[in-house]
Amino acid sequence: MADDSSTNGKQQPLPLRSKDLNAVAGLPTYQLPPRQFQSLARDTLVRGRYRVEGQLGQGGMGFVYGVRDEGLANARPLRALKEMIPRVDDHEHQKTMTNFAREAEVLEALRHERIPRIYDYFEEFRRAYLVLEYVEGRTLETVLDQAPGPLAPQVVGEWIVQLCEIVDYLHSRNPPVIFRDLKLSNVMLTPLNQIFLIDFGIAKVFQRDELNTNVGTRGYAAPEQYAGRAETRSDVYAIGVMAHHLLTKNDPRLEEQFTFFKRPPRKYNPSVSADLEVVIMKAVSYTADDRYQSAADFRQALVGALHMPDTGYIRRTGISHLTGRGQGSGVPAAQPGRSPRLLWTFAAEEEVRATPTIANGLLYVGSYDNNLYALDLRTGRYRWRHTAEGGICGQAAIWQNLVIYGSEDFYVYGVDATTGEERWKYRTHNHVRSTPRVVGDRVYIGSDDAYLHAIDPRVGRPYWRFQAYREIRSTPAVANNLVYFGCSDETFYAVDAAEGEKKWSVHTQGPIISSPVVAEGNVYFGSMDFGVYALDAKSGWQAWREPTDKMVVSSPCIVGDRLFIGSSDMHLYCLDRRTGRVIWKYHAGQQVNSNPAYANGVVYIGSLDGMVHAVSADTGKQLWHFPTKEKVCGSPLVHEGVVYIGSSDWSVYALEIP
Repeated sequence: MADDSSTNGKQQPLPLRSKDLNAVAGLPTYQLPPRQFQSLARDTLVRGRYRVEGQLGQGGMGFVYGVRDEGLANARPLRALKEMIPRVDDHEHQKTMTNFAREAEVLEALRHERIPRIYDYFEEFRRAYLVLEYVEGRTLETVLDQAPGPLAPQVVGEWIVQLCEIVDYLHSRNPPVIFRDLKLSNVMLTPLNQIFLIDFGIAKVFQRDELNTNVGTRGYAAPEQYAGRAETRSDVYAIGVMAHHLLTKNDPRLEEQFTFFKRPPRKYNPSVSADLEVVIMKAVSYTADDRYQSAADFRQALVGALHMPDTGYIRRTGISHLTGRGQGSGVPAAQPGRSPRLLWTFAAEEEVRATPTIANGLLYVGSYDNNLYALDLRTGRYRWRHTAEGGICGQAAIWQNLVIYGSEDFYVYGVDATTGEERWKYRTHNHVRSTPRVVGDRVYIGSDDAYLHAIDPRVGRPYWRFQAYREIRSTPAVANNLVYFGCSDETFYAVDAAEGEKKWSVHTQGPIISSPVVAEGNVYFGSMDFGVYALDAKSGWQAWREPTDKMVVSSPCIVGDRLFIGSSDMHLYCLDRRTGRVIWKYHAGQQVNSNPAYANGVVYIGSLDGMVHAVSADTGKQLWHFPTKEKVCGSPLVHEGVVYIGSSDWSVYALEIP
């Protein structure tokens, strides 16, 4: 995170400027002596991935560098690399690193637009590292140092209100995240006048005295912290001290501790109103019970004292704190409307979990009654069916005049799209629950036999098979001459499309049923480890991972810079495709294992609550929902103003969009 001392307020282009990146006369990583305070050399490649471009800053526990992520072949985005040099002996080193990993995992789960993302953390050559989102700007300490005198109350109020919102988000976590060391040097002001909380003091993990982790910086730390009892109201105290410091330019670190009653803000800054002074003095009360009891209460008092317009702040849950509407979404707004009109239903003889396919004026859809049905698209009337010996849960694919699908009877079938006559069948060695992907004259499909099969669609014979270690139910994606797919062995694979040779693989912490999507150099998918992933499509390097609260079986749908995906935590998520940040999330009545479909500013999903949901892609607000009689495990298909979807009530529905 850069401390940019320029005052022109303009966004500067990357790469970093010489005044941001101090010349580094350090050593390569492997030459660094243990426990010695020595910086890395410019051009050092840390962990074989992060190229040091220069030094951004220095703290008591190490350095902060500007680095390029060379694992991402296309963008190579700028990151901040925070280094922590443990000041412990060999006996304590392993315990220290375990604590570091635990703290880093807590911070990695934080999702707030004003808290820099943690992309990676690791140990190398006895030093600990955090890879963070780069934030351009100046710390509030630098801003105050460069100011000729105390700052204007309205300016300070705007910053402190933003800071209260961030801290309230931290305190609302379960368990609460207590910052413990809030001070001006830990808060960044961007050229857009936005406040970021940049340093979570994770370096305290590397100090010997556990009690010391509750003591922040002299002058900013609340009285109870010196007794080892840091709590949420300790952070409220520190925010109050920061406001006092900015309004008075009276440095609390140089004054007698806990004597704010002798130094009211109006004594140093006559532009501070009596109402604002009362608010600040309450926040810095010696006794915690006399302070504001939450950061949200402090914020509300500031808004009132400064007569600021209230922006409708709602306690953050990691999504947009306004309505969820983002800037530059790239999707048109949709307005709430009437309920959809039911055009027709078709009754199968068992559950319909498969997603429909449309071609030649027909709708093709499989059922657990072992049949692939061909229905008239306009009326839903039965045309023909092809009967397998097992259930059909995958979507059918079209190749020329063939419909290709897999069945739980171990076979992949190719049938005539017009008549349903079987042309060929290809045997695997277990259930086929994956959907075929057709590219050129090849069909790629996974099987529970742990193989990805490449099949000639003309005759149903194999080109090659790639062996994984467990069931492959993810539908492959093909791009860059590679086939991408997830596997129940908790691994995501990229294999050569022509020969079936593995190019790279990435291990997650759960099985992968979600089907990948490739867009602009990245491949996106969900995992049953509760996460949504973005990997560099050429190398497999992780660009970001966004956690949800439960398993992700749903597959992503990408529109512009937005990614839509469901989770078993009952939410449909809208993420920024570039960063993984949550833009909004929509709560359905039950698990969302359905793959989202998008059309004209609306996202459509099925849910285990038995509903088909229509949600504004822009705001995440519900436009309408349609009830079926059972859970909806399948995914919708939108075609010419109609939503087609199957349900576990044994029916296929055609819903005209209002």
